[in-house]
Amino acid sequence: MGRVTDSTALPDWFNATCAEALVPELERDAELADTFVRLCGKFRMTQGAVAGLRLEDVWLPWQRKAFRASFQCRESLWIMGKGSSKSVCVSAMAIAFVMLSHARGINTRGLVAIVAPTIPTARIVFDHVTECILADDELRTQFKSNVQSRSIVHEASGIAIQVLPCDMKAAVGRRPVLLICDELHEIAQINNATPVLNQLRQGGANFGRDFKVVSVSTMPIVAPVGEFKRQLTYA
Repeated sequence: MGRVTDSTALPDWFNATCAEALVPELERDAELADTFVRLCGKFRMTQGAVAGLRLEDVWLPWQRKAFRASFQCRESLWIMGKGSSKSVCVSAMAIAFVMLSHARGINTRGLVAIVAPTIPTARIVFDHVTECILADDELRTQFKSNVQSRSIVHEASGIAIQVLPCDMKAAVGRRPVLLICDELHEIAQINNATPVLNQLRQGGANFGRDFKVVSVSTMPIVAPVGEFKRQLTYA
């Protein structure tokens, strides 16, 4: 289909014949984005038939392009079906973001915040992150976990990956450099979801162009509401 279907910003994107064609190709920070994708690919798989392999051994072309585009955007929204490795993808992004920040000497003592409709849901991503680190000989010695605060910290940079409930008390004063919203359509059912996420966005603005938001969601069978509807409308 050529570049006609390279972006959903174009009118006939729905004629795309493959998922890869739906992901826009951007030029911003191209070299850093390529490094970010390589780091995402090093994510160690720990579950199912692919346990022990790295993500780069099994990923699909659209995933590589989506990792790259999300790094180049301030905000990105992934709408995917169930069983499409949403949690694995954002877990890989969380670790890659920390390691790239450390390599560049930036975002020291920053926060990668994982927000979900419930703590058990958020822990799905957090458990993927933890299990990957424990299964990787190089990463295992670089991170320290805190079960009580549901966080894991990269000791050299001080960057923490932490699960947060979607409530204002948890959001006030937080300054995430990367905000991950898991199952956004369910987060949107929470009454104050938009103010909570906006509070986190405002805190993240302190990091300037380094701040990023990645939201992932399935598409519900009911009409979108709240924050999910707002993001769809904006997109």
